[in-house]
Amino acid sequence: MTARHHRGRPAPRVRCAWTLLLTVALLLLAVSPGLAQPADAGADGEEASAAAVRLVVSELAGVLGPGTAVLEGDELDPRMRSDAVEDLALRVLVENAGDAALDRARLIVQLHPPVASRDDLQRALDAGPGTEPQHVLYDEPLRDGEPLRPGSVAGVAADFGPDEIAWTGGVHPLSVAVVRGTEVLAQADTAVVWLDRPVTEPVLTSIVWPLDDVPWRGVGGDYPRGADRAIQPGGRLDVLLRTLERRPDAPVVIAPAVHLLEDLRDRADGFTSLGRQADGQLDTRFVDPEDPPAVRARDTLQRLRAVARQLPFAPVTGSYADADVNALAQHGGDLTALGAEAAVEGRRRLLPLLDRAPDAAVHLAGGPLAPEVLDLIPGDQIVLPPDAVTDATGASPALRPLRSSSGRLLTGVVADRHISDSLAASPSEAGPIVDAQRVVAHTAQAWFQDPAESGRSLLVLPPDGWSPSAELAERLLDQLDDAPWLRLTTPSQQAVLGRRGAEPVELATATQPALSAAFASALEDAGAELAAVRTALPDDATTIGDRRPSELHDTLLRATSRWYLEGSPAEAEALVRDVRGTVEQTFGEVVVASGSRVTLTSDTGQIPVTLQRTRGGPIAVRVEVASQGRLLWPEGQRSETIVLTEGAAQTVSFNTRALSTGTFSVAVRVTDPSGAHTLERTTLSVRSAAISGPALAATGGAVLLLLLAGALRRRRPRRPRLEVVDDRPEPVGRP
Repeated sequence: MTARHHRGRPAPRVRCAWTLLLTVALLLLAVSPGLAQPADAGADGEEASAAAVRLVVSELAGVLGPGTAVLEGDELDPRMRSDAVEDLALRVLVENAGDAALDRARLIVQLHPPVASRDDLQRALDAGPGTEPQHVLYDEPLRDGEPLRPGSVAGVAADFGPDEIAWTGGVHPLSVAVVRGTEVLAQADTAVVWLDRPVTEPVLTSIVWPLDDVPWRGVGGDYPRGADRAIQPGGRLDVLLRTLERRPDAPVVIAPAVHLLEDLRDRADGFTSLGRQADGQLDTRFVDPEDPPAVRARDTLQRLRAVARQLPFAPVTGSYADADVNALAQHGGDLTALGAEAAVEGRRRLLPLLDRAPDAAVHLAGGPLAPEVLDLIPGDQIVLPPDAVTDATGASPALRPLRSSSGRLLTGVVADRHISDSLAASPSEAGPIVDAQRVVAHTAQAWFQDPAESGRSLLVLPPDGWSPSAELAERLLDQLDDAPWLRLTTPSQQAVLGRRGAEPVELATATQPALSAAFASALEDAGAELAAVRTALPDDATTIGDRRPSELHDTLLRATSRWYLEGSPAEAEALVRDVRGTVEQTFGEVVVASGSRVTLTSDTGQIPVTLQRTRGGPIAVRVEVASQGRLLWPEGQRSETIVLTEGAAQTVSFNTRALSTGTFSVAVRVTDPSGAHTLERTTLSVRSAAISGPALAATGGAVLLLLLAGALRRRRPRRPRLEVVDDRPEPVGRP
């Protein structure tokens, strides 16, 4: 009997065979992944399916065109080259950073049409050009198609003459990419400047070169271990200084932090270093003046002074310790005064520390400023970072009028937002040449926006804590100095020669919250207590708890630094607690040792107050007494200043007069000579048992008046009694 099957359905045996084959295939794939490799795998059987490729641009001629040349006899700018640079030179290194061989990879270089605006340039540099390429300059396999082994590097050098490219004046985005098929393995986006004409109206440009760091000196005047890492060889400040030392004529405006110079000077004479051991215990060490950290501080200070003397432009500075003057002014009162002090102290202290006077017309703002704060700031030109203004596009002129709340007119020099963002960005994987070219391209595009306009200004302001590599710092300085479209100068000269915008600067509101209420209160109390203890010290005293009063005051100023308030508020709070603790220890303890009861046997007498210094060194105090009005103080309620020494007692007496008998409370307060700080407070009970003279006179007078009234009544004659007479007529008809 023959079995029947539906048309198109395989027989049961066939289905079983297919199932078996499929199962075997899956098992083979699971146990032998190597069998599933494509036919075009590398010779060693490895495939870079998830290749890790590192692309670095090692050379780029990024400024080209006829405008790079200077006609013979043209002395507009002697820094410019006499021959035009028109060949686009490009050198690229491609590293296989993966674990498998890299094959079928190609290097593609594309040149795009010039951008129309600063924003278009920023987008092209951040995310790649959004336009079709104008030219595909290079499209070749790496190493002639041979696989690139792990850890190997392939170099590509290419030069493109002006006859190969249809150049147009402007900034051209340039993309360099390593691709495999349709997959982009690595890409570098930069830009090339083509100057199609000579520059006749360069942009007035200031380059501010910050030399700053977080305040080093900590609690107790000691230094955390490793605080000076920025000046160690290869550190951030060491790199910035070495760049200027190689270019002593660099046309930049340095902005040294005054608190950094003070810390260097302090450490050069030896200091106490604090660290933590492995078990968490505090490790305190004294660093001698000849130890490497102290020597390094001394050498760095000398290097800073030498650089400042050689540079062509005067330095600029901001508030002391980069104090947040804006936040302090918001709280008013003593904190506004503290902010005003910080605003002027930076400039005042710079000359003796750096051996060169700062530009007195310029103040470097650390962040947003309110209009009322402008009246606290010295100088006529305020250098403003991008976040201090509301202009989000950066299209407004760099020079603009700035008016304070009182009507004071200043000049705002606003940093270029795109350039500041580029300098603040993380280093590119494509290398420092690409990072420097981004900034150069932005300055060129600023000129191309209106190349015939005269008096335009540009401000290059790196962010706080700027940390470029040595190559980036040197290349950036050289390229900006060589840029034909820039005339490097100072903010003061920009204000004199530059063209101001018509619209005033719109100041931005601070995004960071103001000082917390608790911190502001503690800071204000610490300032008042410090001022009070200075009045309480003997005339020959020079320290407060073995620390100079000026150091403690500076510690309060440093506690308001933006470095702390925006990143480490706990450190700011610790500094305030440190000052208050030192002051409190200096005040020590004073107690009222006299009894709490005083009896007056007459209407006049003395109330003695005995003070004893139970803890602390010599201190000057005054005593105050107060009552509810039943006691008079003929010679005043406040004593003269007296000096107490530890363990000794001294009595102060107050003359008083009681207005009545009874028991009265007298409040006693022991203060510093200014009366601002209270060291001790107590209450005495005063009992008056005698009638006072005025009270007795009043009573006698009352008795005398009563007696006199009685006598007068006795001497007055007796009045006769009046008899009542009825004179009414008798009624008629009555019998």
